[in-house]
Amino acid sequence: MARIVLDNLVKRYGDDEAVRGVTLAIENGEFTVLVGPSGCGKTTTLRMIAGLEEVTSGNIRFDNESVENLPPKARDVAMVFQSYALYPHMSARKNMAFSLRMKGVSRAEQERLVQSAAELLNITALLDRKPRELSGGQRQRVAMGRAIVRNPRAFLFDEPLSNLDAALRAQMRIEIKKIHQKLQATIVYVTHDQVEAMTLADKIVVMRDGRFEQVGDPVEVYQHPTNKFVAGFIGSPRMNFIPARLVAENGALSAELRDGTVLPVPRGRWPAYRPYADQAVEIGLRPDHLTDRQETNAPSCHFLDATIDVIEPTGATSLITFSIDGIEFAAIADSGVPRRPGDRIRLRADMSHMHLIDLASEKVIAPDCSTA
Repeated sequence: MARIVLDNLVKRYGDDEAVRGVTLAIENGEFTVLVGPSGCGKTTTLRMIAGLEEVTSGNIRFDNESVENLPPKARDVAMVFQSYALYPHMSARKNMAFSLRMKGVSRAEQERLVQSAAELLNITALLDRKPRELSGGQRQRVAMGRAIVRNPRAFLFDEPLSNLDAALRAQMRIEIKKIHQKLQATIVYVTHDQVEAMTLADKIVVMRDGRFEQVGDPVEVYQHPTNKFVAGFIGSPRMNFIPARLVAENGALSAELRDGTVLPVPRGRWPAYRPYADQAVEIGLRPDHLTDRQETNAPSCHFLDATIDVIEPTGATSLITFSIDGIEFAAIADSGVPRRPGDRIRLRADMSHMHLIDLASEKVIAPDCSTA
């Protein structure tokens, strides 16, 4: 397996700059996910790693070997596509063995490698079926098996689960995670689905407009987003963004909302936030931290009353939508309590998980988390 380094990588199509000078180190055996909205440049970046797109400028290295001028075949990478790309007239066995056959690998070795990959993917009983006789999930397993038998330097996945239904996507995420744990392979995976990114990645790369907005492990990116875009993109349901004014009084800081509601700022955050006193800001607060749980009266918590606009049951909990002064919010509530739109609900805002966002730069102001 390979360590992959992207150094100031640029891709232009005429005057359009699709990838804008990105730099990244993907460690040997690491599962790295490029995630972002459509058109952000993630697939273009993957295709440049594969050699399917020419690099405008910059450098790609596999284990210190520059590869940006090498053809795809010479890079020894295996791609798994959204479309499966199986030969319809061949059995699953022959599809998986095709690249081995082209390399002149002996028939006995082909069979050994195919059988080993099939056992790993739990598709041994499907090897003699043709693609039309397989479900979408089974076809994707065959496509993955075709990549695995090659034992490449890196696996490149381009939105491989997009054609599957929700339940099958969840199942395949588990299967891909298991495969990575067994093979310890270098994987670069592209998706627009932040849930896939969070559940699969060792390292997440959040992209927007051809740039890397933030790189880090999933928990770090979720808990400590660097800007409003990352804060809103990573996490489901989406983070609430609340217009407020930061107020300093008697040495303490609080966030005053448009309707006059005052939310306390935890003491440990005062030093980092104090330069924003008496300024308009945005408060980021995830629905998980705006709930109907009443079990604590910690100084960082504040209770507020709201009128329910929409209820979306999700099982043990429900997603509650409500408005304050024309601003829409989402909160998490216990599904066991019968409620209807129009009912009043008492919610607890846990400000120990708040994010302060600078309006001009849209940067999240990092507190001293050890004391916050």
